[in-house]
Amino acid sequence: TVLALDGTLVDRKNAFSVNHPLADFVRALPQMALRPLEPQAQARIDMIQDELRRVSFEVPPGFDDMTFWPLGVPNAKRWPFTGRMSRTVVVSPFVSAACLARVANGGNGNVLVSRLESLETLTPEDLSGFERVYVLNPAANVEDTEDAENSPLVFNGLHAKLYIADDGWNARIWTGSANATDAAFDRNVEFLVELVGKKSLCGVDTFLKQEKGKTNIMDLLLEYAPEGETKTQDAVQQRLEELLRDAVAGIVNQRLVAKVSTSTEGRYSVTLCGSTEPSPALS
Repeated sequence: TVLALDGTLVDRKNAFSVNHPLADFVRALPQMALRPLEPQAQARIDMIQDELRRVSFEVPPGFDDMTFWPLGVPNAKRWPFTGRMSRTVVVSPFVSAACLARVANGGNGNVLVSRLESLETLTPEDLSGFERVYVLNPAANVEDTEDAENSPLVFNGLHAKLYIADDGWNARIWTGSANATDAAFDRNVEFLVELVGKKSLCGVDTFLKQEKGKTNIMDLLLEYAPEGETKTQDAVQQRLEELLRDAVAGIVNQRLVAKVSTSTEGRYSVTLCGSTEPSPALS
């Protein structure tokens, strides 16, 4: 999913209160960097977060209200799904049983769309809060054309994170980076935007509706059919993934610095130096 917001920087002294969560998110990010930012970069970020507070954003057509939801930064709430959610659609490539139970709690006729490999780790009880469960049809993937092969922006498989909830005559949509997992809402740094509109325009039934002559989301999905017992993660694979995460964390904690120097024939030599021994030069 892609959300683009238009807005105008307004010449006013007071900020728009609705923008504070977005600006606070931008202001908090440099504090998470392993090394202090250069003064020029910090000054630009300070200017961005200050100006964001005075931007008059236009709510997209078909919606009446909008809320920014930063997760994982100081003073930010961790759970954006508040209020009545009589029926819910969850679209998430990665899921966890506990998070799905929280999102589906109190709703009827809920729908889940996820990846096959994610669903195969769940039990029927884990999916009991959802009336229907779907996976992306493999035929919906991008065709292997020459243009697709040369483009770094072509993705296959499900990547979207989307939550839709009916609320009386209204509906609410959350879109952003957060998967339906415990990690996303308990530990990670994520960002969601909530949009509110009429259920007839953006509710669950509207999202799932199929129309002749038009391609809808339901035309891209297949109903999930569990095969046999729930798959458990292989112990060796799990250990390898843990080692990989440790290796990635170790590299990050080296606080690497790239030193670039010219060499023969107009080529450049790059040496990565960390807190210990430098890594081999890359040409």
